Amino acid sequence: MAGAWALLETAMKTYDPANAHALVRAAAEAHRQYTAPGALTTSGFLHFIFQELDPYNRLDAALHLSPRAEWAGRVVECVRAGLGDRDFSRLIEGISDILSDLADEAEPVSVR
Repeated sequence: MAGAWALLETAMKTYDPANAHALVRAAAEAHRQYTAPGALTTSGFLHFIFQELDPYNRLDAALHLSPRAEWAGRVVECVRAGLGDRDFSRLIEGISDILSDLADEAEPVSVR
């Protein structure tokens, strides 16, 4: 798990250092869609993550992503493939929950 976390952390920093949670949310949603009953999984998980990372939700998202987004999506796919669906789901949902909790705990900065 430590290696998987290190890869995901690198992907988050590369994708958008100021908004790492966006990649985690995209990965979690893509995984939910990929593992949903009746999902067309023959296209592979990469198709689902690319669609989630594309701000315009185009069917051919892979052709339009920035190199950083494409690279981050491929790293997420490698982690998912290495861990398997069940462990990947636990990891990505756990990270998502932690990042949400941290965002909720952030104290507002007062401007004087």
